[in-house]
Amino acid sequence: MSEPASPKAALDQLKEWQELIAYLAAGIGSLLGVFLSSGAAQIASAVLAALVVTGGSWHVRRSHRQKKQREEQERLWEERRNQPRAAFRSLSPFEEQDDLPGQDRKQLARSIAVRIVNDDFRFGIICGDSGAGKTSLLRSEVMRNIRANGLEPVYLRSPRRLARTGLAVASSCERLAAELEAFAQEQIPADKCVLILDQFEEWFVEHREPEARALLGRFIARLIQRVPPVRVVCAVRREFLVDFHDLAAELPDPTNPVNTFHVRNFTVAQAIDAVQQCALADGIAAEEAFAAALAADLEENGEVRPPELQIVCTHLAESGSLSSDRYQAEGGTAGILAHHIKNALESCREPELGAKLLRSLCDFPTRTKRPPKPLAELAADIGRTAGSQTVAALVRTFVLARLLAEEKRKSGPDAYALLHDYLVGAVELATGDVSTQTEEANQLLRYHLAQQRGVIPLRRLRFIRAHADRPLLVQPNARRLIRKSLIVPAVFSGAMVFVAVLMAGGLYLMATAGIQWQEKVIGRHWEEGEAGSVEYRILPQKGQVISGINQEYYLRSWDAKTGNIVNGVVLFQKKENVISINRYSDKLREDILIAERIILEKNVSKNSYREIRTINKLISTDSWTVTDLPNGNEFDFADTEQYINYKDNKNKNDKVFDAVLWSVDKKQASRKINGIIESSTKVVGRMTDFQFSVKEDRLVTLSREGNSNVVALYDTVSGEKIKNITDQNKEGFDFTFHSLTKKICTVSMTPTGEAELQLWNIDDGNFVRGCKMPKESIDGNINFTADGMYIFFSSYNYNNRLTVLASANLEPAHRVKIGDMRLSNEKDRNSAPIVYWQDGNDIKLWHVSKGEPVLLKNIKLGDKDKVSSSADMQRAVIWGPKRPAELWDVKEKKMLCSLTSSKDKHIQSVAFSMNDTAVVITEEGGVASLFDAKDGSPLAQHISAASVYYYDPDLRRIHLWNSSGQVIRHVEGRSYFGWFVPTVSGADK
Repeated sequence: MSEPASPKAALDQLKEWQELIAYLAAGIGSLLGVFLSSGAAQIASAVLAALVVTGGSWHVRRSHRQKKQREEQERLWEERRNQPRAAFRSLSPFEEQDDLPGQDRKQLARSIAVRIVNDDFRFGIICGDSGAGKTSLLRSEVMRNIRANGLEPVYLRSPRRLARTGLAVASSCERLAAELEAFAQEQIPADKCVLILDQFEEWFVEHREPEARALLGRFIARLIQRVPPVRVVCAVRREFLVDFHDLAAELPDPTNPVNTFHVRNFTVAQAIDAVQQCALADGIAAEEAFAAALAADLEENGEVRPPELQIVCTHLAESGSLSSDRYQAEGGTAGILAHHIKNALESCREPELGAKLLRSLCDFPTRTKRPPKPLAELAADIGRTAGSQTVAALVRTFVLARLLAEEKRKSGPDAYALLHDYLVGAVELATGDVSTQTEEANQLLRYHLAQQRGVIPLRRLRFIRAHADRPLLVQPNARRLIRKSLIVPAVFSGAMVFVAVLMAGGLYLMATAGIQWQEKVIGRHWEEGEAGSVEYRILPQKGQVISGINQEYYLRSWDAKTGNIVNGVVLFQKKENVISINRYSDKLREDILIAERIILEKNVSKNSYREIRTINKLISTDSWTVTDLPNGNEFDFADTEQYINYKDNKNKNDKVFDAVLWSVDKKQASRKINGIIESSTKVVGRMTDFQFSVKEDRLVTLSREGNSNVVALYDTVSGEKIKNITDQNKEGFDFTFHSLTKKICTVSMTPTGEAELQLWNIDDGNFVRGCKMPKESIDGNINFTADGMYIFFSSYNYNNRLTVLASANLEPAHRVKIGDMRLSNEKDRNSAPIVYWQDGNDIKLWHVSKGEPVLLKNIKLGDKDKVSSSADMQRAVIWGPKRPAELWDVKEKKMLCSLTSSKDKHIQSVAFSMNDTAVVITEEGGVASLFDAKDGSPLAQHISAASVYYYDPDLRRIHLWNSSGQVIRHVEGRSYFGWFVPTVSGADK
């Protein structure tokens, strides 16, 4: 009676069926679509169901087959592991649990172990011929005796067993160092131990450089010198013993006879003793004369090779007895080895493929086995695809037959190699029916002779000449074909070389062609048949240029990067006998622009003009829509630019006006104060002489009262004046305020002619503090910086010179006289400027709203020398009429290069391009040159000057907008025979 299924067993069964369940669910779902839909959806559901069922069936069958193969492989491996440890074991080495046959071998192993466990032992070498039994000696008797003496043996069968570090790009020495370090950390214990390095010759073969061998010496020296020391034993083939002298710099006297142990092949007597002991251990009957006859037959120069002895005895032991008759009947040693390999091949599904696989692991000229190869590489060697099940089955068969050894790797797939070098000759003999190189070469030559046309490919020709039979090669037909096959490729190669030289010459000519900039007009502001002067505005954040500022009809917006027109609007229509004048607000937001048109009527008889009406418009540069503003004049943006200030003059001849705050978003008046008298002076830099606060609750005006101009504060909620901030004894000239800090700053002149700067509270108009100023500071405009920390003046009558004061205490922030500070960008007077001034022998450059000044040392400016800075103050150009233009890295405080020389023409101006990527130097005659702002390398030279420049360093092209309204593109490239090729593909499109 079967036991009831447990929940765990049921869960495991469901896991095995999960793929089938998933495909069935998908198929059923698709079939439901057939019944629940119609038309094309029904057909699609049916097709999908068929595909799911077909694909699912194939995938489930494939998974089931792979599972069966894995189970079969695991069963074979389990059977192999459970096999009894026989004394006759072919080429497999003896292990620690095995009894090493031969009394002499046991005595040699014990003497080696006694020497190793001695306290004064640090390093030793076990050398012998290939197959002499070094590995069995070490892995059985020596390791067992070492462990019996209280030391832990650490055995490394081959350097190939080291963990690969994956340093694909590292040098051989770096990779070796990483592998040794990983081995020392992971495998060698901290306690006393003995490190056995088998097949040490593989290190010598792979690492022939002195540096790598010195690294091996240092690794061993470090181990034997540590506390507690590691005893190191190296097993090596006899012909590589002399290579240990390359380690002498790190290991003094490495081949000391006291610690060098020689393992030789069996003598005849030792061979007889080994056969008898193995037969006794395996319980196999052996003739008394068999061991002596076999040893005599295998003896060569007085020695018997242990691998050959093992293979022969193992083969005979499978029949149950060891006899001379049986030995002779099997064909002796050569026949038994070949028979052993043939039996393994016959058990394969494809014997010929198996023979090729074994041959691919042999190096016949050197009679050695090749390095281990993974399954994918073996498949490629015999012409099969990676992942071939046939190749995997062949490898499993040969491993079980003890012809191949499997190498487990921590990273990457397992690899396989021939079990021993001694099998190379046997493989060659056993696979003689597979085509040899000579046979293949003869067959290829006969094939090409039969073709009677064409030539032999060069690689195949080299193979034929190297391996074909001599009598066949000297035949007249063969000689003519070989001669033709040599001449034709030579002629073809010569022709190819000639063509290559011609192409290289052409490429050289192309590469040495001079760089030039191609100029092309790609757009115009004006319509066909129109012309005129054009002014521009730039929108840096949008990367756009607006053309048509202060023009009569329309605006256009251009993409600075592509040079293409983006959008535009028509503002006014032209009429006969009417003069139109458009003015745009000096204060420009990124998305709003104000346009004002004054219509003047001409009086022909008196040759004069009379203003008859004013039209004002609001333009959105986002949607490019136009909104008519209310009747009024002197429109300007308010403090936050969310609102617009304008004057509502009911009577044009009257000096009384209403101050209106108009909401840009709501498109209606938000606040209005009536009955303000215009001042006798205009506020410099602003269209209106009044300003509303951010919260809309305060209005500051510069108006006329009596004989003086006064600054007054109004409460916009009640419409009442709070107070006159400046009294009538002091003439008001300018004011500004900062809504966030709630400070009003006024400039006025006392009756004695002194200038006075005063701070007031915007809430109640109370005085905060004040200070005296030189009279010259009145002639300019005053502004707070964006953060309210500083107040700066700009005076248009004194070469745009500035003085900067701290708004917190009205003391000079930098102890300089008025006139010592100058604007770095003279066109940008209404934003917080970048200023510079001479400080001893140095220059200080300062963005008024950002941080502290930057000091540029050892620069003396002349009276007419100037400093031009980029908007982000990363680059600056120092220039003047008598000095070359010098490009400076402001952040690193160092000069990069000189852009011009003292012999150049007089420089009129220096500016940075719209995106700060280029420096524009304009010389006399309206000629401009552009330089890369990053390193000062010259770009386009001696081009026509323009109003706006945009340089794209990625595409190596320049867009410029000139005063005639043209958009011109300059593209860097080379001209080859009149054909212009851009430096960057697509830059001219």
